[in-house]
Amino acid sequence: MLSDSAIHIVEVAETSSSATSSSRSSARTRPCASPTDTDGLCLPGHKLCLSIQSEYFKTKFHNWSSQHSRSSDEAAAPAAAAAPVPTIQLAVPPNQLEAGQLLLRCMYSAQPEQHLSSVSQPMLLHLLLLSDRYQVPRVFNKVVAALQEICLQELEWSTLAGMYAFPAGCADMLAFKAVFELAADKLQEELGDLELVWHTVNSCWSNFKNNSQKSNSAAQPGDAPRGVSLQEQYKQLQQQRQQHLLELPLQGLKQLLLDPRTRVASENTVWYTVDRWCRHQASKAARNKAAAAVFPSSAAANTAAAGCGAGHHTADVVGLASLVRLPHCSASYIPMVVSSSSLAAASFTAEVLAVAALLQQQPQLHSKLCHARHSVIVKFPAWQLGRRPESSVKFLRLQWKLPLQQLVSFVQGNANNFAASASDVFDCSQTSDVECSNSSIPTLQREQTQAWCGHDFGLAVTLGQQGKQQLLSLVCVMRASWGQVHQVSGKITIAAVAQADADDTAQQQQQQQQQQQQERRSRSIVQRFAGPAVAGKCAMPVGWASVRLGAGVISADQLVTLLQQKGLVHGDGCLHLAAKVESVE
Repeated sequence: MLSDSAIHIVEVAETSSSATSSSRSSARTRPCASPTDTDGLCLPGHKLCLSIQSEYFKTKFHNWSSQHSRSSDEAAAPAAAAAPVPTIQLAVPPNQLEAGQLLLRCMYSAQPEQHLSSVSQPMLLHLLLLSDRYQVPRVFNKVVAALQEICLQELEWSTLAGMYAFPAGCADMLAFKAVFELAADKLQEELGDLELVWHTVNSCWSNFKNNSQKSNSAAQPGDAPRGVSLQEQYKQLQQQRQQHLLELPLQGLKQLLLDPRTRVASENTVWYTVDRWCRHQASKAARNKAAAAVFPSSAAANTAAAGCGAGHHTADVVGLASLVRLPHCSASYIPMVVSSSSLAAASFTAEVLAVAALLQQQPQLHSKLCHARHSVIVKFPAWQLGRRPESSVKFLRLQWKLPLQQLVSFVQGNANNFAASASDVFDCSQTSDVECSNSSIPTLQREQTQAWCGHDFGLAVTLGQQGKQQLLSLVCVMRASWGQVHQVSGKITIAAVAQADADDTAQQQQQQQQQQQQERRSRSIVQRFAGPAVAGKCAMPVGWASVRLGAGVISADQLVTLLQQKGLVHGDGCLHLAAKVESVE
């Protein structure tokens, strides 16, 4: 059949306003933007076939025929002149010419699903939006069916993120219901336990290790990654989860917070998540804006500017904050953490925060305020909901293998700097890498921190003078970096070697193993802590385990000898420091 029309597929950069409008309305009413490629791709078309498949094409061809008929009557064109061929522009986002071609191919096919079997998941998403925008229900339904056939384990994260990056309003449309149900299930599988996202616990590591060993035993020899330990794989997995959460589109984070399946140890973690996400998005927008200013003429800068232009408005941030069930936060979290954040300043008035704190302290008032339809309760429906399901993370465990040589170097570099008082030794500042607030106090910290119940915790070793005596102490301090913690309980341990000495004979090891293990374990320094944290500037310690190393400033050699005598240096040449936080109120 000879073609009687032409379809011009052209890439068109989306504006921020069109990106936030619904896909169908934008196709019908949005004026065409300037094409990024003026040539595009021109394909022959057939009016009858395209009009049957798409209401959009039917309307376009009808409008073209009406306009051409009027212009022909007014113009005195020669009778022999050839009738012009109608050309319809099919606008697609940048780098999606292939998706436009696939849409036309499916429209002409008696079985569109045959063209979708080998299509990548990102391409399916592009095709889904195009078929909806250009009102091709037959192709749209086939794409939805193809997405539903993807099992949850095979659904790529980029596909899920792409779904939640759909134009606003798609999630509320019945046609997209099946697609977003699939996305919600995947979201729960990956990020449904917020405590797991922010924290690595030993029990989870053990499960991951056991599952990985089973998988590797069933896999081919060449399938296992070489040179990467299981622990390193798990660390990468945790970092990837956190990055996925921070990069999640706005609609995706809303879905996660609205889903009744989302699990936490404390509602504090929900606020912590929203605040971290907002700060990450603000930082990302600032970087994109800076890139656009430095490289205004490059394609990368155009993309950066578009991303910055699509930044989240204050209303979006307020909408996220309103999904936090503030009355279920811990006693000190609202007045000490929430109220001092910029997120709360943009989202709540002082009256709202006061009501939230009151409901936290007196839950029995909740039903009375609901019955009286108090303005705050009406404005924040999430506050009427109960507690979220419990997380699988029941406590926080921190571990640090501190190389003895690193500790020795630290002591050597600060041998003459022990002028701080005992109280100052345990006064710390609000930083993610656990630095000491008083620069005169020598502090050796582990950069990595872990979050639990809406607080960041870390381990550090400090040295200082205690009292009037020149006593050098090794102190393992756990700090909460989000502000004051009202009630915390747990324990901190400097573990001793639990096995027999390496220079013992085999016979001696066999005869004295039980006795030596008991003796070694008794040398482990375990300090339990419970009660209010020490008042401080920002971050406070919530407990410590200390070892007095002797009077006066001792040498590095004396330090090594003393630690070895106490049985605190393990076979790997490290001190094994650990902390367990059992509750945070």
